Amino acid sequence: MLPLLLPLLHGSDQPVLRGPASCTARPLPQLCSDGKCHPDNENCPPVTTDSTCGEVPHSGRDGRVLTWGLSFRTDSAQECCDRCKSHPKKCNSWTFCGLPVCWGLDTGHNHTYGECWLRRLSGDVQAIDTFRQRGKYTEQWLSQHRKARPGCKRNEPWACSPTHVPWTSGALGGLPFDPTERYVTGGGWGKVVVKTEAEHLASTSRGAAAARRGRHRQSR
Repeated sequence: MLPLLLPLLHGSDQPVLRGPASCTARPLPQLCSDGKCHPDNENCPPVTTDSTCGEVPHSGRDGRVLTWGLSFRTDSAQECCDRCKSHPKKCNSWTFCGLPVCWGLDTGHNHTYGECWLRRLSGDVQAIDTFRQRGKYTEQWLSQHRKARPGCKRNEPWACSPTHVPWTSGALGGLPFDPTERYVTGGGWGKVVVKTEAEHLASTSRGAAAARRGRHRQSR
């Protein structure tokens, strides 16, 4: 069954999705490198909430937890956002799992469709440190997940981490999503690093140059 689109809610020019995104109805395309494959979810799902929700696809927000998503579930990202708006403890941040499986930062737990985590952010809701994860995963991150999940080697459905953060999140009052802003997430549990794509490429380039200098000194 295709999801229901409800256009122009709350004066928004963005159609609102009710129910699972149609892009999850079939297996996601695989992005492979050196024989290692991961589901390519760069465009799945797109923004599906009205403009008041401040949604940023492929992201998870931080903040003081108000609801525990494992038991607090909604049928859509829009409903998750609406629950945040009506929460009595001044919720201003929501995170929703819109895929059949949303992988945990600790690599060991499968979060599943419908989880709705409501939080309270302090300070600037647009600051980069309000994101627990955002954008595309680094190869280092994907490699770490492959080691933690044996089913990934066997290409079992929803066993491998996707190429991009599977969660979607928003901050009430946040700016509209800008697809030209590119971020990457690396590191690991307890030390997750979120950078702009430009910062990541620059640090990767510096690291590669340092490694070449080290090999050159050893060869002399």
